[in-house]
Amino acid sequence: RVVPKAPIGTTLVTKWISYCEQNHRECQTHDQLEVESAEEPPAMLLIDVRQRKLTSRSPFTRYLALSYVWDAKKEPLLTRSKVDALKQDGALDNYQDQISPVLADAITFVRVIGEQCLWVDTLCIVQDGSDRHETISRMDEIYNRAVCEQILAKPCIYFAREQVYFQCSCSLWFEDRYDHYSQDAGLTMASILTREIRDAGHDVLAQSKLYTRLVEQYTSRSLSYESDGHNAFQGIERQLSKHWGWTFRKGLPAPQFVESLLWRHSDTTSLRIVVHDKSDYLPSWSWSGWTNDVQFA
Repeated sequence: RVVPKAPIGTTLVTKWISYCEQNHRECQTHDQLEVESAEEPPAMLLIDVRQRKLTSRSPFTRYLALSYVWDAKKEPLLTRSKVDALKQDGALDNYQDQISPVLADAITFVRVIGEQCLWVDTLCIVQDGSDRHETISRMDEIYNRAVCEQILAKPCIYFAREQVYFQCSCSLWFEDRYDHYSQDAGLTMASILTREIRDAGHDVLAQSKLYTRLVEQYTSRSLSYESDGHNAFQGIERQLSKHWGWTFRKGLPAPQFVESLLWRHSDTTSLRIVVHDKSDYLPSWSWSGWTNDVQFA
């Protein structure tokens, strides 16, 4: 199928989401079990794309989440002094010149496909709030309840240079392919990770290889704030703890603590990471205390 140059085929995206919700029991079962078994977490801030403002909602509210690397010097960031003002109807219009094209397009896209709420860390986490680090450490939960793009999340809408594609636990669809070319979920990132964790079982060597690969892949990513690195990695730690019973110390697994100290910098430009209040460094013995890529021996 020929992909139109513009605009994005929102009707097709809506069709993909609807088909997943109506036919993929595996995708819906996960969400339902989470709602039934989990205690109600605190309310979270979301962008109401119709009223163009921030709103406090239950974390089990239907919403989409945007995952992208943003520039802290250019994006408007939510601070305690701005929360009340941004909860007024049309408040985001006052920041129209400061919002990046990526975020502006995401707000428009969510509204056009008939949804109402969007989560993005720049405007939905109070950057100078006391619970900022706790929220970042729960990023896996936030993404896992949304339609978004993230290694631990489902389903996801990816915006590539040439086309859009949709991925859930059961299928993978592309704009340039007809429905009957949908691919098996075994190819999706989230399902591959889950399968690899389960396949490792109690094999110590397999566990070690998977853990070191995840850290190497994770540290190769760019973060807006380097000090958020370990907080965000805690989503992966929770998955490993759930399946393997591991506990962690600053990113290193307690059962393999000594072996996990055998890492090195991939280049010579790495710097110590300072926590946000500038009063202390993260530990030097952990990969989480340094910037840039790491490799294990």
